[in-house]
Amino acid sequence: MSSFLWVEDFEGEQYRLFAHSVFGKMLEIDALSFPNTKNELRSFLLKNNIFLVTNYAQAKRFVSDQIADVDIVVLDIDLELLGEDFASDFMIVEPMLKQWYGLNSNGLENVDEAEFNEARDQMKTIAGYHLFIDLVMNQRFPRERIRFCSNHANHLTAMNESFGKAKIDEPEIYAKSDQRIKLWVQQQSNSEYIRLRRWIIIACNEIISNINKGLTQYHLPGISSEVATSDNAVNLLQALPLVLPLSVPNAHERSLAFRTFSRILTQDWDKVAWSDLSTLEASNRAFGTVLKTVRNWTSHDSLSLSKLSEKDLAYLFLISIRSCFSFQSDKPLDFELALLKLIGNQQSLNEDILRDFYEKSYLRIKAQFLNLPNAENGVRFSLMVNELRRARKIPLEMEAQYLRLIFWHQLNRVGKDDVIPIRLTNFRSQLVERLCSRIFKDSIGGRQ
Repeated sequence: MSSFLWVEDFEGEQYRLFAHSVFGKMLEIDALSFPNTKNELRSFLLKNNIFLVTNYAQAKRFVSDQIADVDIVVLDIDLELLGEDFASDFMIVEPMLKQWYGLNSNGLENVDEAEFNEARDQMKTIAGYHLFIDLVMNQRFPRERIRFCSNHANHLTAMNESFGKAKIDEPEIYAKSDQRIKLWVQQQSNSEYIRLRRWIIIACNEIISNINKGLTQYHLPGISSEVATSDNAVNLLQALPLVLPLSVPNAHERSLAFRTFSRILTQDWDKVAWSDLSTLEASNRAFGTVLKTVRNWTSHDSLSLSKLSEKDLAYLFLISIRSCFSFQSDKPLDFELALLKLIGNQQSLNEDILRDFYEKSYLRIKAQFLNLPNAENGVRFSLMVNELRRARKIPLEMEAQYLRLIFWHQLNRVGKDDVIPIRLTNFRSQLVERLCSRIFKDSIGGRQ
């Protein structure tokens, strides 16, 4: 899910037409499926994570108070300045009219109507530009996530030229009939980074709300409730979204952000003893083994997990949430279903194929491990992987695949040696079953 702010005053009240021209392709619906009144359209769009704002004052208020709730912005240029709450909206608009458009007033009761109308008419034609500058300069919203969509661009030659004089790239403007706006909106909504970040924000906020209501508890294997407190949990959940920048970072910044996220996500797992994991049921044992491994790797090697992708982060976040928080139902939550889609497509699982995969992957890792100095036979799969990582026998770009392999083998581990007769009945959790069906193909040696 991606969240949009759409600022549009619907000249001529063409609600259905304008909505379809911008969001029809993304939502995959025809024009007649959009409501054709303002209030109905606003409600309809909100259900699809699109905030509709229809005047400058309302947009200015939204940008100041709620811009963290959106990922992408579509702006009209020529906008009505005030809405139905005239007095409140005037307080927002008045400073701009006084600074740039010659209004001489000191509050609504002292304004000259003719002077106000003249100033308003001047600002109205370029109100969208003021919002653009506010977003980019004051809110530091990434300009690549903003597009103008307006039928008034032809009248703004002087304004557009001013960007060139200021040595600033002119923002791109699409007409409402331009097919590129539909394609751009769809492209932005499909960004894996945007979707990952937004769903992590939603998940963290939802869990914090449940903690505050007493519906969710924070717990770690073998750790007392005095250490694994609700305050610690809330601090963790508030910190995680801050690590992921709003703008899609370059490769280096993205690498740092993802590694830092995984380190913060698993920060409390250094308090968990390996022996505490052995007492857990299969899925929680597998989750915990992966998370403690992540904590160890990121604590002892500055390069470890520096090649993570969006699907890797989604995987680690999902298993961390299920490991550390109690939920009232085994049924996957909305944010879990959304993050699962980032991990991969669901596949059918077959016991014969899985058994072959387990045996071959185990023997392959074991052969690599036994080539290490002082290696002993009969060591658990996860420990063999850790020793291979310590010896730098696992390339950085394959670390995430090995973490998925650890999960697979820990899920069905019996005793000291991991060569076992695989049983699909071990996938008792709906989430675990769905997760397994998505990570199998990406696990080393996994092939259908």
